[in-house]
Amino acid sequence: MRYIHRLHRKDYGLTHGCVPLGSCTVKLNPAAAMLSLSWSEFTNLRPLAPTEQTRGYSALCLDLEQKIRDITALDAVSLQPNSGAPGEYAGLRVVRSYHNSKKESHRNVCLIPESAHGTNFASALLAGTVIVKIKCLADGRIDM
Repeated sequence: MRYIHRLHRKDYGLTHGCVPLGSCTVKLNPAAAMLSLSWSEFTNLRPLAPTEQTRGYSALCLDLEQKIRDITALDAVSLQPNSGAPGEYAGLRVVRSYHNSKKESHRNVCLIPESAHGTNFASALLAGTVIVKIKCLADGRIDM
């Protein structure tokens, strides 16, 4: 156990401080919330598994989709893509579509800290937004 704890201390993560770059879906989740992802019921699910063997998994996904619809008031949602540049782009497209549907297409500015991952700028550009780069202070906070 001491060996594992020593290895844990060598790995920089949320238990040690802020993780400035990387997958947002990973850096914002507490370690305890990630435990269920190690359960064999999730990790051993096969893409071509028979429907009767995936009902629980499907129920979880449908429940999550409904909760997201309830929170966002969107008519429909998708759980894919779920992270990374494709997730950023999909999210930005949803925001742009929302503003366009409200006849607010002029609301097209995306504020991005200069310390942001390069995919943030690329996603915002591809989504058709006007990018405003925000300077960062010496301590890493944004200079608003």
